[in-house]
Amino acid sequence: MPHGSNPESVPNTRSPDGASTQLLLRRCIDGSPKAWRELHRTYYPLVHRFALGMGVDRDALPDVVQEVFIQVFRYLNRFKGDAAFKTWLYRICLSQVGRIRRRQRLRAALELVFRLNPSAAAVPAGGPLSEAVVREAEQAVARLKPQLREVFVMFEIEGLDGAEIATILKCPAGTVRRRLFQARRQIEGALTSEGASEPRP
Repeated sequence: MPHGSNPESVPNTRSPDGASTQLLLRRCIDGSPKAWRELHRTYYPLVHRFALGMGVDRDALPDVVQEVFIQVFRYLNRFKGDAAFKTWLYRICLSQVGRIRRRQRLRAALELVFRLNPSAAAVPAGGPLSEAVVREAEQAVARLKPQLREVFVMFEIEGLDGAEIATILKCPAGTVRRRLFQARRQIEGALTSEGASEPRP
């Protein structure tokens, strides 16, 4: 838990939050475990309800809510109090909902890619991709050269077609197809390498 209060990071007296909320936040910033439990108990229903209302799958809901509070725990000492704490919390919720949606789109894209070309040893035949494979794929996407990554993300995750991507990137459609092919091959190669390095049952 964060220790030591920073005068610049403690909500100021002009904060839209009430005095009780400001005091609770100060106690959290000062590292009080009891205050952190109170903050979690007070705002858990809001985070849970908001994430559910934003369409987060119930199976993913506990992880999303937990990650929201991890982010609050990590960054509360940066909260300046220029907006209400609840507003700041909603922004974190939106960020985490966006993250889980991107992961879901990536999972769907990868499942399609490997149904069409199931060559990666790390990918089991049939059935959904494991969390481990999705994490490895995210890392593989992050390691792509920018020109390959942007095409892969726009086509496989954002659902843009080749012509739209070519217009956005101001390049021929053939270049888009070539980059997409290269991106897929590199991701498949990374997953094959990861899978080959793990012991088989």
